[in-house]
Amino acid sequence: MPPEQFPVRIKEKFSFKGEMTTKSDIYSFGITLYFLLTGKLPFEDMDEIFTKSPERPKNLNPKILERLDILIIKCLEKNPNNRYNDFTELKEKLIELYNDLTGERYVIVGKIVPLTGEDWSNKGLALDNLEKFQGVEINPRLCGAWSNKGGSLDELGKYQEAIECFDKALEIDPRHGNAWNNKGNALKHLGNYQDAIGCYDKALELNPRSAEAWINKGLALAEFGKPQKAILNLEKALEIDPRSAEAWINKGLAHNGLGQLQEAITCYDKALEINPRDDFAWSNKGVSLRKIGRLQDAIKCYDKALVINPNDAVTWNNRGSALSHPGKYQEAIECYNKAIELNPRDADAWGNKGAALRELGKSQEAIGCFVKFIELAHPQDALQVEQAKQIINQLRR
Repeated sequence: MPPEQFPVRIKEKFSFKGEMTTKSDIYSFGITLYFLLTGKLPFEDMDEIFTKSPERPKNLNPKILERLDILIIKCLEKNPNNRYNDFTELKEKLIELYNDLTGERYVIVGKIVPLTGEDWSNKGLALDNLEKFQGVEINPRLCGAWSNKGGSLDELGKYQEAIECFDKALEIDPRHGNAWNNKGNALKHLGNYQDAIGCYDKALELNPRSAEAWINKGLALAEFGKPQKAILNLEKALEIDPRSAEAWINKGLAHNGLGQLQEAITCYDKALEINPRDDFAWSNKGVSLRKIGRLQDAIKCYDKALVINPNDAVTWNNRGSALSHPGKYQEAIECYNKAIELNPRDADAWGNKGAALRELGKSQEAIGCFVKFIELAHPQDALQVEQAKQIINQLRR
């Protein structure tokens, strides 16, 4: 994945914009070429994408031509403006290298066949971030293409446009269970839980054995404030697929919402038996452990999660909260700083950092954090905002 695929990190590290273009694909092509010719990836973890220059391929494989070494490094430039403009330019360079290396003229063997509507639909799945949805243009009655386009728009956060695509798919084929399920997801993202649940019910009428639809309905019920019903739906999913880590985690979240913390921990442990590298399960297990006062065990879970995914702002924030309770405010502030570095709009991290600074007697710094919390807080945090305002007034006195 190229640096521009992470717009928050781009703003922190570089001056260029985080926009996905063909040059992003050229970067990915360069990574593949690097691996094919050296047997190694150029970066060991995500942070190195932003901080480290790749080792020259020629250092790892002396047989690589100098010009090919330069070509690969150009593909891997962090700034997209320094890469090749398009694949036509890159292809010309590769053909030149091939001709020089083999002494033969490179020839494409075969014939070009126009893509069908189904081909375009499948290609759209790979190109969804670039919004190239040509399957429906070639065949506007292709139900799957409308559903795929809707899924892509949903991933881009364009939920209303996604719903319109799912409606098109369902107009063509009202028995398209995947379209019903995905329409439910888009409605859930918009906070329209009642209609989302109705869509999941339609999907389940068509296929009662769809573990995915049972999971999604359970999630919608939990977010709709009906955790007990959510658990029943998630249990249905687990009857179908008892090794669904996602279902176990979401069941744990529903138990957590009911205050049934030991049951929640049991569910997270089930998920971790299936996938020990699920950072979300480790992080949420930490939340439940913290709530029952097992702070050291909670911190160990957060540490496990952060080894797997060091860029999770929520886990850094939660780790800071666990450290604050025994009064380790300076260590907690370091965690809050990491959360804010990863997500500068994390209101909770700003508020928690303010509380820790207040405990250390750093009033002015605390005020600045509380002001930031008030600026970023969600409407449902109205009570906490009022409390923050009162604390600011006290500190200023």
